[in-house]
Amino acid sequence: MITQNLKTMIVINNFKYKSILYILMIFLLFSCKDNNDDELTKENTYQVINFLSQSLIENTINAPTFPPPPNGKTYTFTIEDSLRVYKKFYMDFRKKKTVAINSILFLNKKRKQFNNGCSIDNKLLDDYFSMDVETKINVNKLSLSKNNNVLPYDDMPKNIFKNKFEEIDLILNFSKIKFNKKYNKAIITVAATRDKLNGFTALIYLEKENYHWAIKCEKVFEIS
Repeated sequence: MITQNLKTMIVINNFKYKSILYILMIFLLFSCKDNNDDELTKENTYQVINFLSQSLIENTINAPTFPPPPNGKTYTFTIEDSLRVYKKFYMDFRKKKTVAINSILFLNKKRKQFNNGCSIDNKLLDDYFSMDVETKINVNKLSLSKNNNVLPYDDMPKNIFKNKFEEIDLILNFSKIKFNKKYNKAIITVAATRDKLNGFTALIYLEKENYHWAIKCEKVFEIS
């Protein structure tokens, strides 16, 4: 009788150990998946912000153009005029840009729709506006061009465009990004400011093509 009870206890204990082991394996499996998703989110977040930041910085350079003649008069531009304009363009192009980027990725709750010509997964858009936890990036980890001086916006004073801060070329604020499960589609909101009366906010939809992000649709909904 004692032997039979002992065998029963051994069977029960083995079952318990196997159950615990099985639960631990499932827990580790899901933990690994969560960690992998976190790494993919982080990696692609930096990719998207790098790409958009560089594109916006390039847009701060004005194309070479001639100013209109004063008082509506006619004027024939000379070769010297052309050389002067292109020299200014070249100097602007070579100039080291100072860019302030906010490390906090805000949440966009102002629901907007892209134009009808934009083919986008509505669930991804719904999920984007449903996010409820802000996140943060390390601005110093952004791999922008060497010609740029990137500063964390958090460290800048409130009166950023006064006095000695007038040389700042661009301030960028990014929202938290929503990716699809394959990490080849993304939605983000970007707020770009060049001075008090020169800025915009846009909702942007991107897709990853050949390992590079590309803008597919954008909806500008605030202009200053």
